Amino acid sequence: MSSIIPPADLGNIHSQLIDNFNQTGYLELIYQRCKAEYDQQNCAEIQNMGNAFCKEKNMECSKDNLLFLEGQTKLYALWLGRACESFEDYYSKNGVGFPFPDGNCAYP
Repeated sequence: MSSIIPPADLGNIHSQLIDNFNQTGYLELIYQRCKAEYDQQNCAEIQNMGNAFCKEKNMECSKDNLLFLEGQTKLYALWLGRACESFEDYYSKNGVGFPFPDGNCAYP
């Protein structure tokens, strides 16, 4: 029975992954909405680059994109580090094939 029920630490890692994934998805949504507004106003066109709205929206979208990239980097670091190793260890202890090569997890 103990081999069927994952250890609490694995459950905690799983929860952290889900939380980070959701947070990163939310940050991406914010960035995509900003970019859509920027594109809707044709801000990338040369004649609109000096427009106050476009300048402000460009700065806002750049900030939103940086936040998204930070969240994505944090998610990747969590998965590629402790989470991958913990899941790989759990799979191997229970005789289940791990879907990635030893010590080499794919990006989430």
